[in-house]
Amino acid sequence: PQAAKLIESKQCLACHQVDANSVGPSYLNVALRYRDDPNARPQLLKKLREGGAGAWGEIPMPAQAAVSDGEANEIIQAILGLSEGMAEARAKAEGTLVFPAAVAGSAAGGAWEIIAEAPLHTAAKMRIPAK
Repeated sequence: PQAAKLIESKQCLACHQVDANSVGPSYLNVALRYRDDPNARPQLLKKLREGGAGAWGEIPMPAQAAVSDGEANEIIQAILGLSEGMAEARAKAEGTLVFPAAVAGSAAGGAWEIIAEAPLHTAAKMRIPAK
């Protein structure tokens, strides 16, 4: 589609991916956050024009001066369209992770790394030293 070529040509993929958080939020997370917001288009256009920080984490988004209003609206329409037809689901995950003290055949030390990620949430990472 035309929007995909536009997103690629404007270097948006340097910071964003369709369905995974990167430097910035995934396009799917943006679509889900704004899908019921009647002010989404003007808010996102302002974000593209002026840049911003804090809405998705600590890394600021720079202003995108090389993107015309027409191009910006096409990109925004494509991003917001990602949530069409998706049902909202809410769930809470609970449980216990049990790790062996060390992996067989590995050197002493090291750590277990656990990463959790869900739409509309910043990924969480935890390192647990191996015993």
